[in-house]
Amino acid sequence: MRRAVRSFIGKSSGGARRATQRMASERSATANLGRILSTAGTAGIQETVRRLGFAELATLPVQDIYAALVDVICEPGGELDESFAREAYLKALAEISEAQTDLERPSPETSVSFLASFIANAIQNRLLNAIGNKVVAIPPDVASVQNVEQQINDYIRGNVNDAMAEAGENFPVDLIVSTIDDIYERSVVLLEGPDSDSPDDDFEAEGYEEFE
Repeated sequence: MRRAVRSFIGKSSGGARRATQRMASERSATANLGRILSTAGTAGIQETVRRLGFAELATLPVQDIYAALVDVICEPGGELDESFAREAYLKALAEISEAQTDLERPSPETSVSFLASFIANAIQNRLLNAIGNKVVAIPPDVASVQNVEQQINDYIRGNVNDAMAEAGENFPVDLIVSTIDDIYERSVVLLEGPDSDSPDDDFEAEGYEEFE
């Protein structure tokens, strides 16, 4: 699987930098979430939405406030890129909510976990879309197919967590955009890994020009 991901990013997408650039919607949305979490960490999410001009949201339960912010965090629209960002955000919200963390006034640790989940989901969505479009071929046997999504999930999340750890958890608000961009690129670089060829790859990347 590592070889397949590396091949897809390196050969089909034009390398880690090109793959990261293709994820502009996800990167922008993650930076928007980072700003909101930073403000909520000190002022609380209810006060944060008031400052954003959405005072009517302040009366909602905390998880509902974050769900209602999807159009603020992610650019609205029907394009595939925007749908990737929205899906990644809503999945991350569900995951962080299940962990029963304090989202009213998120701690730095909670904010990092939320952002890491968002980034991992965003990258995973892209790769699963590539598999669905047969850009990346998977083994035909049922047992292997059943394990593919979990393998992808574990592999991507591990590398995103490593990239987040390198960036640190206390980055200034004015550096959120550049930091998020850097984390995306670090994550994809880690996924790409060192060059290594093997004749017994389980997956393979077929010819394709864009990471979408």
